[in-house]
Amino acid sequence: MFTMFNGFHQFGFVARDLGYATAMLGERYGVTTFRRKRLSEWMEGAHVWVGNTMLELIVVGSGAPPIYSDYIPDDPR
Repeated sequence: MFTMFNGFHQFGFVARDLGYATAMLGERYGVTTFRRKRLSEWMEGAHVWVGNTMLELIVVGSGAPPIYSDYIPDDPR
């Protein structure tokens, strides 16, 4: 299957609203089954394969290090 993600193993996105982000990616790229998991006390993630590429969405809360918290978008949409 050819997708815009060919040639990449993984893309990671930081989001403010995990439900909205998974719905948007699902609508845009036709993926419907995300594996959601609490990754730490301040991070929740959702993962899905699109062809040979994994898409990772993370939502961080208070206590997250700047490598994540500095990239949270102001508007979740």
